[in-house]
Amino acid sequence: MAPRPTVVICPGAWATRQFFEPVVGALNAKGHPTIWDISTYAEHDPASFPPENLDANHLHEHVLKPLINKGEHVFLFMHSCGGIYGPSAVEGLSKKERTAKGLEGGVVALLWTAAFVARKGTSAMSAMAIDPANLPEWIRHDQSTNWVRMRKTHAKAMLFHDLPDEEADRLANALPSQPFSCFALPVPYDPYDDPNFRGSFAYILTDADRIIPYELQQEYVEIGGIKKTMVLGGSSHSPHLELPVQLVDHLVGLVNELTISAK
Repeated sequence: MAPRPTVVICPGAWATRQFFEPVVGALNAKGHPTIWDISTYAEHDPASFPPENLDANHLHEHVLKPLINKGEHVFLFMHSCGGIYGPSAVEGLSKKERTAKGLEGGVVALLWTAAFVARKGTSAMSAMAIDPANLPEWIRHDQSTNWVRMRKTHAKAMLFHDLPDEEADRLANALPSQPFSCFALPVPYDPYDDPNFRGSFAYILTDADRIIPYELQQEYVEIGGIKKTMVLGGSSHSPHLELPVQLVDHLVGLVNELTISAK
């Protein structure tokens, strides 16, 4: 039996590994090696924007390329804002392109969950209809460092509302900061019309989501031309915390469908 694809987790804004530990455990139990490796933003300069999105660059250069150059097959699991920078990081890394060059490995599937979908030239803020010059009150911006974070009260109400209050408090307190540029820089590439990725997309919708309402998720499916979808009934914006086993069942089912249909 061929090895199962390696899962690379591409989280949304203000995420930490502990948020995704339940999903990592469930994926490992199904035999999928799982990678959590996000930028530490060492290159962040509070005085200027970097030439490209730091999240996308880290994912492409330091996570996906090394895995694929070892011949591994990868599926990218994207949540929330990860659905914006994640797809921009896969340029040139499809399994189809690698095979055509006589090389092993490659990205075999891209799966969005409760995620934004954005075409090239779009930033996370524009996808969220946020004016960078007039941030909503729930985003706290330290202009001296150019770091932003979500306010705890908003996180509890929008991200962790289905969890016990003590757990919601703990997770809201754990939210880190991120560079403003990660949200303001547009993505330079998207794979939606790239023939090398045709048939490799799937989306899991969360119908009780307060961050990205179900109807808006349906619009994102259309924007990306994503054909394979599933609904995780009753889930908020944090299925990785609330329903990790059910989420992983959906993820594995979809990636199996995508890889079988690609043969």
